[in-house]
Amino acid sequence: MLIKTFYKIMIILVGGIFLFSGFSLGALGTAPATINHVMPYTESNNYGSIALTTDILNNSVFPGNYNVMAPVREPYITMYDPINHDTYVSSYPYEELQYDYYHYLYCYNITVLNASGNVLKTINTGSNDTIAITYNSNNGNVYVLGYYSDTVSVINGSTNRLTDIIHVGKNPFSEVFDPYNNYLYVANYCSGNVSIINTESNSVISSINMSGYPDALAYDQYNHNVYAASYDCYYIYAINGSSYNKIDVYYSSPIYIVYNPYNTYMYVLNCREYYVETLNTSNDNSLSYIETDIYDYSFNQYSMIYNPENHYVYMSGYDDGKMAVLNSSSVVNCTTLESPNSIVYNPYNNYVYVDSTNCAQVYVINSSYHIIKTIKTGTDPEVMSYNNYAHEIYVPNSCSGNVSFIGYNNNITGSANLSLGTFESAYDTSNGYLYVTNSIFDTVSVISTRTGHVVKTINVGAKPEGIAYDPSNNNIYVANACSDYASVISGSSNNVIKNLSVPDAKSVLYDPANNNVYFGTAHSNFYVVNSSYSVSSYGDVYNINICSMAYDPVNHLIYAASCCPRLYVINASNDVSCFSDGGTINHVAYGNGYIYLASESTGTVYLISNNETVKSIKVGSAPNGIIYNSGDNSIYVANTGSNNISVIKGNETVETLNIGSGPLGISCDPNNHDMFVTDYLSNSVNFIDNIGISHINVYEKGLPYGTPWSITINGEKYSTLSNFISITITQGRYNYIIYTPDYADYIATSQYGTINVNGNANIYIHFMEINYLVEFNETGLSGNEWHVKINNKVYSSNSSSIIACLPYGNYEYKAYYQNYSITGNLTVNGNNVHKNINFPVNSVSKSGTLGTTGSHIEEKNSFYQYIFDVFLLITLMSAVILIISIIKRK
Repeated sequence: MLIKTFYKIMIILVGGIFLFSGFSLGALGTAPATINHVMPYTESNNYGSIALTTDILNNSVFPGNYNVMAPVREPYITMYDPINHDTYVSSYPYEELQYDYYHYLYCYNITVLNASGNVLKTINTGSNDTIAITYNSNNGNVYVLGYYSDTVSVINGSTNRLTDIIHVGKNPFSEVFDPYNNYLYVANYCSGNVSIINTESNSVISSINMSGYPDALAYDQYNHNVYAASYDCYYIYAINGSSYNKIDVYYSSPIYIVYNPYNTYMYVLNCREYYVETLNTSNDNSLSYIETDIYDYSFNQYSMIYNPENHYVYMSGYDDGKMAVLNSSSVVNCTTLESPNSIVYNPYNNYVYVDSTNCAQVYVINSSYHIIKTIKTGTDPEVMSYNNYAHEIYVPNSCSGNVSFIGYNNNITGSANLSLGTFESAYDTSNGYLYVTNSIFDTVSVISTRTGHVVKTINVGAKPEGIAYDPSNNNIYVANACSDYASVISGSSNNVIKNLSVPDAKSVLYDPANNNVYFGTAHSNFYVVNSSYSVSSYGDVYNINICSMAYDPVNHLIYAASCCPRLYVINASNDVSCFSDGGTINHVAYGNGYIYLASESTGTVYLISNNETVKSIKVGSAPNGIIYNSGDNSIYVANTGSNNISVIKGNETVETLNIGSGPLGISCDPNNHDMFVTDYLSNSVNFIDNIGISHINVYEKGLPYGTPWSITINGEKYSTLSNFISITITQGRYNYIIYTPDYADYIATSQYGTINVNGNANIYIHFMEINYLVEFNETGLSGNEWHVKINNKVYSSNSSSIIACLPYGNYEYKAYYQNYSITGNLTVNGNNVHKNINFPVNSVSKSGTLGTTGSHIEEKNSFYQYIFDVFLLITLMSAVILIISIIKRK
C-alpha cells in the first residue's frame, strides 16, 4: 500500500511539473498553420498556384495563399482596454465605401493596436457599421454595436477573437456596462427600447420599452442605476436591473448623457435648445438647466466628458465652434474653436484634448482653459481615446486612413496606417521588381519578386491607380487619379524623375510599336507621351472614364474600356473609333487574336472578334483585372467581389483559383509567366507561380535578422540573408541539407530532409541557438551552499558542482560564498567548458560575517532537530499507551 501511494504521489508531482512548466509535446520546427492554401493541380490542368503573399502594410511574407485580413477603412472610434493595453479601432458606420466605378466595399473588421501602436490583429465582427465599443471590466470582453446589422459582437479581450454575436433591437445606437449586476444595456434607436444583456451568458434577458428614439445611456456607480435618454421624448428613464422609473425633462430632444461622480449629477445634452439639463441622481427628482449658448451639437458620443481634476463637464458644439466648461449650475468658461468634435482628458498631464475635424488638428487645453498648442494630425480626426499605459491620446483620422498617437509631451509619437487601396501593379523585367500602386497611401510599393519583401515606398500623386512599365527606357509610369500630373519612376534609382502634365489619369499603357505611353483619364480625352516626355492630348472620347486599356500587337491597335457600352479603338495615328457590345465595359485584355471585355456589373467576360461579340463567358462577381498569359494561352480574371481568379481557356472558364481579399489588378512577368495579383481589401500582393513550373518555397524562423543561412538541394546551394528562399525546380523527390555558415551559433532542428515536388512545395525551417555545457567544480566548502553569477543569472548549489548551459561567446563569471568571491573569464567556442573554483578551506572561519551566518544556520538546524525529537517522543509514548490499553481490555 505504501509503495502504491508513493507511486501515485510521484505521478502527480511529475504531471504537475510538466503542466506548470509549459512543456509542449509539439516538435520544434513544426510548420505554422496557413489559411486557404490553393492545392497543387495535376499536370493536365496546371494553371498555377499561389506561391506567397506579401503584406505591404507590415512588409511580411506569408506562405501560399494567406488570407491577409483587411485593416479598418475610415477609422472612426477608438476604445482602450485597460487590462491588455490594446486599443480597438472601428470603421465609419454611416455610409457605404465606394472605391471605383460604382462598386461598393464594406468593412467588417475591428483593428487591434497593441500598447506600442502596432497593428496586432484585425477581427471580422460580421458587421460593417460599428457605432459603439464598450469594455466589460468583469470578464475582459469587448462589445461592438452594429448599427445596421442590429447586433452586438462579442470579442474576447485576451485572445482578440470573435466569440459571439447577440441580436438586439433595431439600430442599436449606444451601450453601457453595469459591473454591479454584470448586465450590458443597449439603446435601440429605431425599436424604441433598451435591450438588457446578461454578459455571463451573452443573451438578451429583457427589454424596456421607451417613448421616442433611445439614443444615450449613462451609468451611476453609486446607486447602480442606468440612465437612458430618448430623442423626441420628455422623459429620462432610470433603470435598475430590469425595472425602471420615468423622470420628466424640460426638452424633448436629449441625445447624450454624461455622469459627474463628484456632484452625482447627470448632464443631459439637448440638440434643439441652448441648454444642458442636470439631474441629481441622489433623489432622481431634481432637474435644472444650464444655458450654454451652444445650439447645434456634433452627434458624437464623446462630445461631453467629465474632468476628474476640476470636477467639471466639458462639451463641444461642432457647428457653433465652441467648447463649454460646466459646473453644477453654470458655464465656467466658453472657448471658441474651429469645428470641435470629440474631447478627451489625459490625467497624466491634466490636459484636455479637442479634435478639429475640418482643420485636421487637435487642440491642447490646459487647466486655465487656454489653448497651449495645436497638433497637426491626419484628415478628419474622429472619436479619440486615452491609453493610460502609454499616456497617449489615440486619434483616428477618418479620411487619412490612420491613427495618430499624441504623447504626454504633446508631440506626435507615431501612427498606425490602417487604410486599404492596393490597386494595380507592373513588373520591371530589368531589375525583377514589382511596382504596386497604393491608392489610399498615395504611394508606390517596390517589391522584390525574389524575396517577396517591400524594398522601398515611393511617394507619388494623389490616388495612384494605373501603372505600366516601359522597357525602352526602364521607366515606370503612374496614373494619379486625383492629381493634375502623372508620375514617372526610374527603374534604376527607384525615384520619381518627372511629373507629366496629365490630369486625373485613370489608366496607362505602353505601346511597343512606337515606344509611346498612353494615359486614359477621367475626362473626354486621352494623352500620349513620347520617349522625350512630350505630352500630347487627343479628344473624341465620349465617356469620361478610360479605366482600362489593352494593346493588340498584330494590328497595332489600342483598345480602351470606358465604364459604358462603348469600346474605343485607337490606331497608330491616334485616331479614335468605337463600337458597342451592349453591356457595360470595365476592363479589357487582348490574347489569342481576340479582345476580352470584362463587365463588372454582370460578372461576364465578352469575347470580341471583328467588332462583334462572339461569346459571353460567366466568371466571378465584379471582375476587374484581366490579363493574357502566353505561358498557357489563358486569360486570367480577378473577381473582386468573389475573392477568386477565373481562368479562361479558349472560350470557357476552366478553373477558379481562390485568392486573397478583394483581388483587383493582375500583372505578369513575360519571361517566366509568373503573375502578381493585388488585393485591394488587404493591401497585399499574391504571387502566382509560373505556369507548368514548380517551386520549392523555404521559410525560416529563429535566426536574428540578417544572419546568413543556406539550403543545398539537388546538388545546388542557395543562400540568403532574409527569411525566405524560392527555388525553381522540376517535379520529383529531393534530399536537402540546411545549415548556417557557423555551426557553433545556430543549427536547424531538422537539418536533413526529403521533399516530394508535385506542383509547389513548402519547407519550414526552425533554427535554434546551440548551448554548451559549462561546469563549475568547487573545493573547500564541504557541502555549504554557494553561487555562480554569469550572464546576469545566478546559479546555486549545495553540491560541489554547478552547471550552466550557454551559447557561443565570451563571458565574465563570479563564484561566491557569502562575502568571499572569485571572478574570472571563460570562452564558449564549440565545446563544453569546465572551471575549477578553489575556495580556501578556512574561508568560513576567517570571515566574521561568514562565521556568524554559519552559526545561525547551525542554531536553526538544532531547533528543527529539537522539534523533531519532541514529536518523535510524543508519538512513541502515544503508541505505548495505546498498546497497554489494548492488553488491559483483553
